[in-house]
Amino acid sequence: MALPIYEQQYRMLNDLITELLWTKTVDGQNIKRRRLVARNRLAASFSMGGLQIYDPEQTVAGLQMNLIQRIQAGEQGNVLESIIQNMLQMKNRPSLMTHVQVLGSKEWKKSAEIIGKSNQLLGQTFHTVAQYLQEMEVDAKMWYETPISGNSTQPELYRINASEAVLLQTSGLHTISQLFKLDERNNLIGQYREEIDTFEELRTKPWLLVKLRHLANKYSNKIIRNPEMTRVNMTILQRQMKNGKMSRQYREYTRAKIDTAIDTPPALNTRIYPEPEVAPRRPGQCRDPRPHPRA
Repeated sequence: MALPIYEQQYRMLNDLITELLWTKTVDGQNIKRRRLVARNRLAASFSMGGLQIYDPEQTVAGLQMNLIQRIQAGEQGNVLESIIQNMLQMKNRPSLMTHVQVLGSKEWKKSAEIIGKSNQLLGQTFHTVAQYLQEMEVDAKMWYETPISGNSTQPELYRINASEAVLLQTSGLHTISQLFKLDERNNLIGQYREEIDTFEELRTKPWLLVKLRHLANKYSNKIIRNPEMTRVNMTILQRQMKNGKMSRQYREYTRAKIDTAIDTPPALNTRIYPEPEVAPRRPGQCRDPRPHPRA
């Protein structure tokens, strides 16, 4: 993505896609056809009655996350990376590596608002990552891989800021899963790790320890619903950036979310068709008035 994209462009692309699917040309005129697939099912899997045609906004979001991934990996050269690093440094914001490794959705969104005033493309890109992380922070299967700092579920009073995030990074605390104890099978249990209070870097930060306990309490019930979760040291952005293109993983996540919302695929026998008109039979008339083929 070399240029920022705006809301009216999303709408225009959506209209072009639906016009292609739901209209046909007869004698030079566009005629509307029957809509066999609902608009909200277009991105769903084939097995769920969809066409796997992604919304333009989702496609752009995946490409924008690819941009962050390539800059982080050094594939864009030193120019674009140095531009981002200088902008973050001038605005007194953490480095891009710190964003990826330890910062959650709130801190990404804050950086997006600051950077967006100078560079709309990078501002939109940071905002896209912030929205993705915000969804992950409440996702039933991925919340434990999200960063501790900048978590969107925390109220402003208990928000862990960027400077505290660097302190947590020094202590080796990156993800929410590291706040909980492990059982004998190395799976998480909904109990706070008491040894965190004895970490040398955090011993003199009682208010930060209160914030960590408050965050752990908000997620303790989620462990009971999914007992197979384990402790991870790598945030979800770090892991996904190492496992392939972010756009592909984002598409898979979006499609799975849409399929889950549909729950049951549509079936032909659920459609309501008008009953055919059949003339009443006369007494003695056979069911089918047509002659038998063997007659």
